[in-house]
Amino acid sequence: MVMTDKEKYIIFCRDHRDIPCFYQPKWLDVVCNGTWDVVCAYDQSDDIVAFMPVYHTKKYSISAITNPRLTPYQGVYFVERSDFVNQQKKQSHLFKALHQIIHKLGNPAFFKVKFHTSFDMWLPFYYAGFKQTTFYSYLLHDIKNHEKIFNGFKSTRRNIIRKAEITLRITESEDIDILYSLLQKTFNKKSEKIPFDLSYLQRINDVMKEQRTILLAVDEKQNIHAGIFILFDQKRAYNLLFGTDFRYSDSGASSFLMWEAIKYASKKVDIFDFEGSRLPTIQPFFQSFGGTPTPYFEIYRAKNKVWEIIFSFLKKM
Repeated sequence: MVMTDKEKYIIFCRDHRDIPCFYQPKWLDVVCNGTWDVVCAYDQSDDIVAFMPVYHTKKYSISAITNPRLTPYQGVYFVERSDFVNQQKKQSHLFKALHQIIHKLGNPAFFKVKFHTSFDMWLPFYYAGFKQTTFYSYLLHDIKNHEKIFNGFKSTRRNIIRKAEITLRITESEDIDILYSLLQKTFNKKSEKIPFDLSYLQRINDVMKEQRTILLAVDEKQNIHAGIFILFDQKRAYNLLFGTDFRYSDSGASSFLMWEAIKYASKKVDIFDFEGSRLPTIQPFFQSFGGTPTPYFEIYRAKNKVWEIIFSFLKKM
């Protein structure tokens, strides 16, 4: 019996636990409600050399391949190798694998996927008629060196944190309802609707229990000022969700909590990923922590010219 790419991939992941958490089958099962697939590229020995989880969904009742909710990175991920004798061999390897994956993707009505920051060669997608937009995330490296990291913060950010340390404390929580309430307040402040319900977040919280932490910033009267949901894999900590109560916007809780989250993450990993945001109110906040701006691609394509016009229109809605 011939195994499918998905069956091979699930076995592969059992032996390769260093792949990013957003590519792990248990994550995909919960955020895609079990309806995910994967396309793999193979070498001459039939070993997996690259893979791309595929989430089929509906956008305005039209079939599309997109990132699942709360999944900042998807797209193609290459198995790490160090045996290339030169750059030409490496590039040849990348192109062959990408051609396999693009061929297997077929021609969906819409394709719009944000790729992992490690993916830096999108030319084969360009040749196949795809387009791309560049986003940026801020990555802090060597986070175990607390003094170096803190000194890299913007001076005003350091002062806010020092002030907040006097009146606030950080507690670890298992109460996902509290975090969701903070997220609702954050979205309400922006006059936006939160794009997922509590039950969706509860499922993620339960499934990823061994790879997540919830931290809260609390004052002496037990008022909760801010909360963060940190997700871990073997290499990075991710600022997956961050919510604040704007009644306490002058307390410095957001800065203080982010710094404490970085220190907490340093017990497990060496990299803290703020995740990307182009919002003018959020990007400067992330930037002020001194991380390295790291590009990643959103690659997209419509099935044909008609769909492209529809796609362009829907993007503006």
